[in-house]
Amino acid sequence: MTAPSAPAASCTWNGCTGKDPQASGCANDAVTSPAHDVTFNDRLGTYRVELRYSGSCHAVWVRMTSTSCSAPRAYMETGYFPIGDGWVMQGRYLGHPSYSGCSSPIVASWTAMSSFSRERIWFGYASYNGTPQHARYIDTGCDDCKG
Repeated sequence: MTAPSAPAASCTWNGCTGKDPQASGCANDAVTSPAHDVTFNDRLGTYRVELRYSGSCHAVWVRMTSTSCSAPRAYMETGYFPIGDGWVMQGRYLGHPSYSGCSSPIVASWTAMSSFSRERIWFGYASYNGTPQHARYIDTGCDDCKG
């Protein structure tokens, strides 16, 4: 007997921007490159932050798992491109607050997806009010997100 196949993704490229990777089916084929799997520690806990990529959807998002009870959230800014002397950001994404009442040893949060995976990306986690706490910067875009 074979396992049932995962449902096909419901979006691709720009059609995925702002959508939930779980609900859209894009998480089914998602991978995390070792270069984009980062662990941060602070006085409240440990945060594992992964920049995820779906080949079928051609989109990226951030998944964060944590041992902290401080209701952290996954955080991502994408699509920076040069304009004049500065940079313009295409999208900022905050995951849902991951507060579980500290009843679970692991809490999770993920952002909505972005198709702006070829430009500069910031990713990390944010406090419950959305203030970025730690972030990793990718200057070259997500060309190596496929692992």
